[in-house]
Amino acid sequence: MPSDFCPLSCFQYVNKVEILIVAALIAIPIVSASSAYAVADTFGWPAGLSEQPWQAEGFYIVLSASLLVDLTFALLRVDPIKLSFYANVFTGVLAPMMVMYLLTIGNSRKIMGEHTLGWLTNVFLVVTALVLVAGSVLFFYRLATGRVGS
Repeated sequence: MPSDFCPLSCFQYVNKVEILIVAALIAIPIVSASSAYAVADTFGWPAGLSEQPWQAEGFYIVLSASLLVDLTFALLRVDPIKLSFYANVFTGVLAPMMVMYLLTIGNSRKIMGEHTLGWLTNVFLVVTALVLVAGSVLFFYRLATGRVGS
């Protein structure tokens, strides 16, 4: 067997940009289908690509809407890097609120009964929320003062 034999040796001739494009083309339908499955599961709708559209209407509506949003972004030539950046900023801003919501639900005897959160879990969740809030505040402060990336 030649010493230069490698099952992946064909990649030396492939442009790295082409690999990213192919990865994105594979990811778009996977993320759209995952979103449709999550929404359908949340509302208790029938779901599955093996189902006919009239058997899983909600699932296919969410899937189609997701693909239309993707297509709209592509046709409007939205910069995917900026879009990803702003999506992550949005997630970072929402994260402390989600942790506080988790704390509220986890400590509610009405919802959790006798299985409320323990004191150690509460401490860790409060510290996590404080760190997330501090990170968001520092991020927006640096953004406002023009010190991003330095």
